[in-house]
Amino acid sequence: MIRSARPGLVLLALAGALLVAACGASAPPPELPILGSDATCADRAQARPACLAAVEARCSSQRVACESSCQSRTLPGSSEKHPELSGDIQETQCREGCREASRGCEASLLVRCPTTCDAGEASPSPPASVAPGFDRAAAERDVARELDDLHDAAAHADEARYFAHFAPQAIFLGTDATERWDLAAFRAYAHPRFSQGKGWVFHALRRAVSFDGDGDMAWFDEDLRGERLGPARGSGVLVRDHGRWLVAQYNLALTIPNERFDEVRALLDAPKKPSP
Repeated sequence: MIRSARPGLVLLALAGALLVAACGASAPPPELPILGSDATCADRAQARPACLAAVEARCSSQRVACESSCQSRTLPGSSEKHPELSGDIQETQCREGCREASRGCEASLLVRCPTTCDAGEASPSPPASVAPGFDRAAAERDVARELDDLHDAAAHADEARYFAHFAPQAIFLGTDATERWDLAAFRAYAHPRFSQGKGWVFHALRRAVSFDGDGDMAWFDEDLRGERLGPARGSGVLVRDHGRWLVAQYNLALTIPNERFDEVRALLDAPKKPSP
């Protein structure tokens, strides 16, 4: 089941606003290396350390700037600078918001770093032939942009923007066995939550995308970190419609470590406790 965003996200949003204000005039952040889908294992191994260092530098710089803003609001006249932060929100809470924003920064950028090959894994095979003029790198960026914005819309309970990412005949598979919804059923489930400003927050940690030979269909899998749900995996299919990628199927699943499976199975087999 998809769970609502926690109230602490309000604090995170305020800390993020401070971060943006403090970093608006800062120097350009380090660039992240971008590899094509045909990059070899050696290419990926060489690029990953530089990418991780760039992510750490970028997010660390933002966190420091954000925490500086937290300090400034405790000085004389700080309540005039940020009246919306006076009262219940204290400096320690502001700093925690900065740290949470930094973790979110890392999660959103780490997915863009190349992964290393597993033991015994060969370098990627050359991409399958696609229709003339198909730009695979641009398509990968477009798909990533759509999926990232899908998650962002859910986090902000933006119903119109969220469902605009789905194809008309889309299917959503939730974590419960009963949750196989067409678009109308999924919207009926989500509307009461979105209308109250309650979204669900997932950060993509890793993502892989493939395309069919015509370049009109893509399938993906992504490792997620849910603010409430914890580790999860999303996978699905996108179709290209009038120049835009739309989600035709999204499958949200919980990932269970193999060594914990017996415990989880025993919990599922146990009689359900009656409601109080």
